[in-house]
Formats: sequence, structure tokens, C-alpha cells
Amino acid sequence: MESEKGKGVATNDSVDNEGRLWNSFMEKHLRSLTQTLHKKEIVDLLVKLGMSFPQIAKEIRITARQYLVGQRLVVYGLHEETTTETLCDAFSSYGEIVEGHVMTDSVTGESRRFGFITFKNIESLQKALEEERKLVDGRLVLHQPANERFDGAVATADAELRRLYVGNIPRDVTTKELLDFFAKYGEIEEGSVIFDDQETRISKGYGFVTFKKSEDATNAINDPNNFLGTNRLQVKRANKYKPKFH
Repeated sequence: MESEKGKGVATNDSVDNEGRLWNSFMEKHLRSLTQTLHKKEIVDLLVKLGMSFPQIAKEIRITARQYLVGQRLVVYGLHEETTTETLCDAFSSYGEIVEGHVMTDSVTGESRRFGFITFKNIESLQKALEEERKLVDGRLVLHQPANERFDGAVATADAELRRLYVGNIPRDVTTKELLDFFAKYGEIEEGSVIFDDQETRISKGYGFVTFKKSEDATNAINDPNNFLGTNRLQVKRANKYKPKFH
């Protein structure tokens, strides 16, 4: 005879099964709803979600890159006066361009003399690759398919521009106070005061701050009134900081 004990109490297996059924139902339901939407409505919805939730924005970028990396060119040897507009104009003869930009130094604003072009389809990229060189603003430039390794190098360079070393911090300043001070320049990704000992919390008098945008980091460096308390802070790119070993 079945025991009365435990009647009415859900087991882990039954809860898991209900969860799977619910997830399956919701997936089918959402898929059926999205099929009724037009492309523009879906795009608007994704943009709205991406603006509200950074993780969703990241997923959108990753997914888009899987489709676009095959249509992307890196262009070297640009004239220092070449702009994103003139670069795109030059390569538009091969087909429709989804995105293009000339890379610039965030500190000086000067061209780094290379850029990227992303075509809408692979056929346009293939047409571009039939020519070894392209005339852009009176200058012959080189171009080749972009790859993840090159993209990674650009991303690393951008991260270095966004990360700052901050020296001469008053010893009683906390990480929160440091981040609050630099928040006036723009949104901060991460940062901390460096401590000699995590238990005693004795500050070493310096720390690091990483902004989400390189131009905000540049503004922090260029501010002549970088005083925290009575201390004038030393603010510079973190990759220019050389630690001292004793």
C-alpha cells in the first residue's frame, strides 16, 4: 500500500520536469509571437533591450560578428586626412557597406591610418579582394580580410586607452571614494585602490580606474584640477605605469 507520507509534496524530479515544460512552452510561445513582427519592430525591440541590459547588448554584438566577420576588410596605409566618409565612399563601388570607420588616437584625435569596412554580402568583399590596392584620397592603400586576431589586438589597444593609473591617493581614501571622484568624467567599468594587505587594509597610495569610453579617460588625464582632498592626483595611462620593486 502506498505510504501517505509525502503526499502533496513535490519531488525534485517533478519540479525539474515542470520547469522544463514551462520553458518549452514559453520558447514556443515567444517564437510564435516574434513571427508576427516585422523586421523593423524586431530590430527596435533588440535595440531597446540592448540599451537597457549590457549583457544582451554583448550577445547581440557576438551574434552579429559571426555573420559579419566574413564580410569585413581592414584597410592599411590611409592618408592622414582620410575620414570615415571618404573611406566608405571609396569602397562603396564594390557593394553596399554596412559599417565603416577610420581608427583615431583618442588622445590626439589624429588618424591611426587604418580602418575597417564591413560589406553587406560576401560577394562585395570578393570584388574588393580582386584588386590588391585601392586609391583613397589620392593614396594607394592595402586591404585584406579582417580576422579575430586583428580585432583582438584593436580591442586590447582600446582597453589600454580606457585604463588609468592614479597615484598620490590619500591613504584614507576607499575604493568607493576613488570611483565616486572619477565618475564625474564618465561611466566607470571597474576600479580599485591598491592595498598593502587586504586584512589590515593599508593603502599603497595608488589605484586603477577603467572607464567604458576612452575619451572619458582622456578627459580625466587632461583635467588640471585633479585634487582629492589636498592631494594632487597623478593620472596617466595604466600601460605607462612602471611598478617599483623593493
